[in-house]
Amino acid sequence: MANLNHSIIINSKPEKVFKAITTEQGLKSWWTHDVKVDEVEKKYTFGFNNHRILFNMISLKEIQNEYVEWRCTGEIEEWKNTRLIFEISKIDPNSTLLRFTHADWTKIDDLFSKCNTDWGHLMYFLKEFAEGKNERPFMS
Repeated sequence: MANLNHSIIINSKPEKVFKAITTEQGLKSWWTHDVKVDEVEKKYTFGFNNHRILFNMISLKEIQNEYVEWRCTGEIEEWKNTRLIFEISKIDPNSTLLRFTHADWTKIDDLFSKCNTDWGHLMYFLKEFAEGKNERPFMS
């Protein structure tokens, strides 16, 4: 199994980074406007290209302000059963280290490479949002 790994320092508190990853409004601000969060069942749906592409996630584990892990159950075969892991570490009172892993890919191909590039961009979009700068989600 292959993993995509990224890390980024965010000049914001872990609480704000955690909310950017776990709340509907937070996710809409850096990933996609087409997102639905079921707070009760801890399910996430991300839509792209006018809802023609869907990524469905279920929460496997959340530790407040420290850790988020989802498993993809969506329609994209290459993403099915992959895991998205966000590890949030406080550096100092106003800085956070975010380690992101998109884990358990069954093959390394062009989509794997494209997703690596896309996640790199998205980490900077998340950083800008958590730092109170721009909101730049994917526009569908």
